[in-house]
Amino acid sequence: MSRNEGRTDIFDTTPEDADVTAAVAPQMPPHHPSGNEAPPMAWSVPSEFVSLPSRGAFYPSDHPLYNQDTLEIRYMTAKEED
Repeated sequence: MSRNEGRTDIFDTTPEDADVTAAVAPQMPPHHPSGNEAPPMAWSVPSEFVSLPSRGAFYPSDHPLYNQDTLEIRYMTAKEED
């Protein structure tokens, strides 16, 4: 006979007289996000702003950095690495 048999006896008994009923959780109203709300698990990606010493003067006129004073650099997330 094992020394631990008596330790589990309390888990084998069930209350005979107890009326066991499950509580019903109240219904949550449906959530309809409007156009200006962020998704529930959204967060902002950190970024840094770097000033361009040339202020974009030496880029061609069709380049996105032409005449730009600063450049925003976003940190790469794990999702973007794949």
